[in-house]
Amino acid sequence: MKSRIIAAVLLVIIAAGAFLRIVSRRTTQQPVEGATNVVSQPQPSQLENNHTTPVPPIESSVTNAVAAGTEADHAKLVQKRIDELGDLAMKDDVASRDVILSELQNPDKAIRAGALEAIVQFGDRSVVPRLEQLAAQTADAEEKAALLEAAEYLKLPSLSEFLAAQKGKTNAIGTNSVRDPNKRR
Repeated sequence: MKSRIIAAVLLVIIAAGAFLRIVSRRTTQQPVEGATNVVSQPQPSQLENNHTTPVPPIESSVTNAVAAGTEADHAKLVQKRIDELGDLAMKDDVASRDVILSELQNPDKAIRAGALEAIVQFGDRSVVPRLEQLAAQTADAEEKAALLEAAEYLKLPSLSEFLAAQKGKTNAIGTNSVRDPNKRR
């Protein structure tokens, strides 16, 4: 019993640590000066049979704000997009997942970091190969590490999966090893 509790607590601590590292990286990263926003939208074939409409990319005003030299406007628009990605992370549909994935290739480092946080929050293990592929293509060592860390985090079993596996192990051992305290020998 103690080993199950310890294992569950360790799993929660590891998951919390990974989440905090990803969040802290997002808050310490600054927008890249002179970056333009080029977003590749998912193709209709990628959206599968989904009836929701994906969130459109940031308007061309991001490019205009950078061109006009207004960093404050650019920062506001970047934060707006990061907030939109966070909202998409709370949905459970393929279109939202694909929009978040597309932002992982955004030229703006802050938006990429926000997209990475959102994809981890989304919690879909099917994106792990794509994260690993992006990590292999990324020259930035810090960003590569963040992508691989996110992929490893998504590979972890959920708490319910972990508990089910532990219960399965207990059942496999058999009920004879568990002594009923109400029975006398």
